[in-house]
Amino acid sequence: MKPTAPQEYEEFWKHANQCGKLPRWNELPKLELYMDQVITLMNQYMAPFVHSSEPVLTPSMINNYVKLDLLPPPNKKKYSREHLSCLLVICLMKPVCSMAFINDLITRQLKERTNEEFHEYFCDFYEKTFLQLNRVLKRFISRELENGDDLAKVLAQISLGAAAVSSGSKFLSGQAMDAARAVNRRNKRATLTTKEKKS
Repeated sequence: MKPTAPQEYEEFWKHANQCGKLPRWNELPKLELYMDQVITLMNQYMAPFVHSSEPVLTPSMINNYVKLDLLPPPNKKKYSREHLSCLLVICLMKPVCSMAFINDLITRQLKERTNEEFHEYFCDFYEKTFLQLNRVLKRFISRELENGDDLAKVLAQISLGAAAVSSGSKFLSGQAMDAARAVNRRNKRATLTTKEKKS
């Protein structure tokens, strides 16, 4: 059965598919950028994710991220691909995660990976997760429309479900990070104990 409002249905998926693709490392500018160029570019990258007229990123936000050690200081007022990569992660995660959590995540990842490797890892993980969610949504919408439900009602249900998933994911990500910290503390204690026994 075809959706009762095909234009809105197609626009919904077109927009959803735009949100499922992130700029890869080799798509980020190689040349360093000034602040205003960074703002313009990042707002372009984040445009599919925005549902308000407020900018996703401002100069004061970037300065604050540097102060919080979420970003390294610019090089002679210029920002590199490393900065853009971190800003992308921050902008995508800040609606659901605290700055402390994001800082912890970036710090941990960059201990194990280069900036490029972390960027590609994050993009892969994000895009795979988004694709899985899209498949679930398409199956749900098709089933509900075949059962005779109105498209507006189905999309409203999707909105509620997505909000619930976001809330649950925020809780689970926090719990997982707390557990990771606890494991690290235990491993450090075990390492120190082993060294003390050997000495």
